Amino acid sequence: MAAAAILGTFEVFGLTLNMTPSYPRGIWRRVEAVEPPLTRGRMALACPPSSPAFDEAFGRGYMGGPGWCLNGYRPIMKKIVAVAGDIVTFDGTGGAMRVNGQEIPNSARQARDAAGRPMASWSGGAIPPHQTLLVSDYDPYSFDGRYYGPLPETSVYAYTEPVLTVP
Repeated sequence: MAAAAILGTFEVFGLTLNMTPSYPRGIWRRVEAVEPPLTRGRMALACPPSSPAFDEAFGRGYMGGPGWCLNGYRPIMKKIVAVAGDIVTFDGTGGAMRVNGQEIPNSARQARDAAGRPMASWSGGAIPPHQTLLVSDYDPYSFDGRYYGPLPETSVYAYTEPVLTVP
């Protein structure tokens, strides 16, 4: 209950408390609302859509418990690495992700999660219209677009930047 109250207070002031290893832990600030077209390379907050991949991630604890998105998920914070029309490929099995030929750091897909469970993964391809791909280029074990693929642009609601973080 106390944790929910603290998180709610942060949100009122445009702050997000990141406690996941996907990016440095700490306080992040929403700097502007997002309107398509999205900007590749920006850090973003998104409410993930309901899907079997996110249901499984939620059940496995990847998403840190319930949140305030309409479907009950907690918002995710990732970098926009690809937008509509971009081509995403992977260097072989377990190899790095490339967007339009440029390698994304820390982007090799993992075959198994930390508990040893198999990870389904997205195979890549062209990002469809009105879609975007969110990935952590910070943590090679992040649950991100490498596993669930592109999301609707409308899932992304704000750009964000660090305020006070620790690596």
